[in-house]
Amino acid sequence: MSFNFSKLPPELAYLKTAAEKYGSHCGVIADLDRLVIELSPAQLEELSLAYNEIVRRDDVHSISHWLDTCDKGQWRWGTAGPVDGLLLTFDRLADLGIPPFSSRRVRRITLPPPPFDWTKLPDELHYLTEPAERYGEMGGDAEMLRFLQGADETQLADLAALAERIRLASHSARIHQWLEQYSITDHREAAAVYFLMLLLDLGGFDFE
Repeated sequence: MSFNFSKLPPELAYLKTAAEKYGSHCGVIADLDRLVIELSPAQLEELSLAYNEIVRRDDVHSISHWLDTCDKGQWRWGTAGPVDGLLLTFDRLADLGIPPFSSRRVRRITLPPPPFDWTKLPDELHYLTEPAERYGEMGGDAEMLRFLQGADETQLADLAALAERIRLASHSARIHQWLEQYSITDHREAAAVYFLMLLLDLGGFDFE
């Protein structure tokens, strides 16, 4: 598979060769395991040089931040997959106790999400902010269904009351119109509202 490295920031361009060679598994465990098993001494030396260069430049936070802000296209066919894969290769070599990787100085850091900026939301929809923060950051359908199956009476009543408020105000179309203005990949607030509405839909709550 060939990757498009055109979106790799210039200050991280030095990662391209190592990411292309040793991160192309993009986290597929079987491919990662095969890569690590088959590494030659020369390849380990090349990986060590890349690892030490990241340490020298103190780029761990910069790389992590860039990965966190990449759009979905960069994960599917762009640079993000192999760069993240390179960090996973470092992690696997650290698990094996191989220096310099065993220092674990280079690893992807999970950065805290930016605070919500609800000034983007129209005043008439501000009642969505609290439930969106509470229920709108689940990871997908499976997690939402697990939540709904285990939700207590208070949580279900909370969602039912919200759906009823949306329905009585005829706000469903207004919400969808707002979501068309803000990408869920670029705006945390839009993602939270989108997944809140999806949760209501999966739970069978009538908001239309």
